[in-house]
Amino acid sequence: MSVTVCAQTSQAEFHRANLTWFEIAQMAFDLFVWPSKLDENWFMPGGPGVDAAIASRLAIDFHQALQDGRVASYIAIKEAELRQLPIEECETCSGTGVRSDAIGQKYGMTERVIGLQTQSSTDHPRYGEVGWCNGCDGEGRRKPRRYPVVVADVIEFSQFLQVCGGFAVG
Repeated sequence: MSVTVCAQTSQAEFHRANLTWFEIAQMAFDLFVWPSKLDENWFMPGGPGVDAAIASRLAIDFHQALQDGRVASYIAIKEAELRQLPIEECETCSGTGVRSDAIGQKYGMTERVIGLQTQSSTDHPRYGEVGWCNGCDGEGRRKPRRYPVVVADVIEFSQFLQVCGGFAVG
């Protein structure tokens, strides 16, 4: 799933996966002071978005945060927090290592041989066994996902903000 952030006064658009977009919005909440009149759902698909004045303020704030290193530091802190989380049971396969729901059935995951029909290495704990899960590479557990935002995402969003004249999220 993804969102499209649509400019109000130009043809500019900013496309990102849902998780990346919501993390960029959270970064804005965490790093910047917000006007009290801002609708709390500005970042939600179908929400009110922001007007030109707030978009311009966000552009300035993100540009400054990129220049002074706050964005890179914020991302590094989030990535470090994720690395500290314990390995967890895979939600996609309920810890079995085999995705057997409708999607798993449709794409033959219950029949794949680990290592031979997947990109798993020979040191995979289930190497050679039948049944695979795309959520955990057939292991039944996984490390927490990496933080979905990189500095380049924020640079692109900052550039979008400079020309958008306000935006809404679709």
